[in-house]
Amino acid sequence: LELMIHESVLRGLESLNLSWCECDDQLVDQIVTECQALKSLWLRGNDSVTDKGVFCIADSPSQLRDLDLSFCSVHDAGLFYLAARVKSLENLTLASKTGNIWGNGLWTEHGLEVVRAVHGGPLSIHLRDA
Repeated sequence: LELMIHESVLRGLESLNLSWCECDDQLVDQIVTECQALKSLWLRGNDSVTDKGVFCIADSPSQLRDLDLSFCSVHDAGLFYLAARVKSLENLTLASKTGNIWGNGLWTEHGLEVVRAVHGGPLSIHLRDA
């Protein structure tokens, strides 16, 4: 996937759903660099999105409120960094650890507790079934 949209459109984009689109860390970096008004980003089902992509999101100037990382290859470390850096985040969606036939992230329950504590604000973590 390549972003081939006029730059002015990307700058004003507030919501983007790239679920199940074979998105990777490099594309995530490009998106959050170009889409600085982004408030909602759905990356569900992109197992090539790893902690590196999450670090790019956390280091971006966007003010994300909603982020779906269900079925992405994200560890606790990526989630900790995200929670510490993106204080605007209100909703984080991950894949449930039970009842799923697909890979469901590399995070732990203890990690989610730490994410809530590190974030320090109102953060809802949603666990999605397949």
